[in-house]
Amino acid sequence: MKNGRRLIDHELLIRKHHLNPTQPAPDSLFWKMWNASLAVAQQALATGFIQGIKTGNLDPTIYGAFHISDIYYCDRGAADYGMAAGRTTDPVLQDYLLTKQQSYNEYNSALCATWRLSGPQSVVPTRTALDYSLFETSIAKGAAKQGSVCDPIFALVVMIPCEYLWAWLAAHLAPP
Repeated sequence: MKNGRRLIDHELLIRKHHLNPTQPAPDSLFWKMWNASLAVAQQALATGFIQGIKTGNLDPTIYGAFHISDIYYCDRGAADYGMAAGRTTDPVLQDYLLTKQQSYNEYNSALCATWRLSGPQSVVPTRTALDYSLFETSIAKGAAKQGSVCDPIFALVVMIPCEYLWAWLAAHLAPP
């Protein structure tokens, strides 16, 4: 199954803004942050949920409940990307954030149709999904600790690790 949350047409954004599509350098901030959290990623990989997916014996009800919770998280994520896009003056960042928002909105619509939900507002989130979403929303709004304001780029800083984690987990589940 393809990642419905991925950018709709990242190649178009790369060409349009002349972005470098190569992987970040080994000493980049991304890899420093990822490597610092690798132990948490490995703990996630070892959970019964992920191992149940890998072995094919995860209870479908548990998987379904997770997917429903993801609808809540992704609805909030779409709004967060839009909020951050509205705060930035950088046209490249704004284009990226709006494209992410659009891809999340399309993913949300597809999931709501699949699970026969009237919309994300009908989902009661888990405490974890709620807390994580509230944190991301505070950053997208520009709120930082002690009342300072953070730049819209930090919306990506707090949201990309989650997206990368899922790709990393999937790579460790292969072959299916």
